[in-house]
Amino acid sequence: MQLTVVFFEKANELIVFQETRDLPPYYALELIYRKARMAHLQNINNKAISLYEQVIQQSGTVSETYYAPNSFLQIGYLYKENNRIEEAMDYFSRVLNFKNHPYKKSLDNKARLALASLEL
Repeated sequence: MQLTVVFFEKANELIVFQETRDLPPYYALELIYRKARMAHLQNINNKAISLYEQVIQQSGTVSETYYAPNSFLQIGYLYKENNRIEEAMDYFSRVLNFKNHPYKKSLDNKARLALASLEL
């Protein structure tokens, strides 16, 4: 347990350092995505959703990354955990709308599996 706390503290220090720099759009988007993932892993779900939404909103500035589709997927998982089934289904469905990005098959398969589990 202690090792996990140290990991998140060090990761947060790196993020704070990077936020002070003038980053190109791709790296700025990645930084928000990494913050969202950290919040998600720490079960700070409202913060994670907010950060994932920021990634989605800003993803238009950077093409063909997996950050936006994976953000939709992760929000879907968070909504599923909280029994917000219709919202979860909407977010999982949106993953499938992306045409070209790294990990497309993997993310699409995860979204389809999640949708199938909700439709039972």
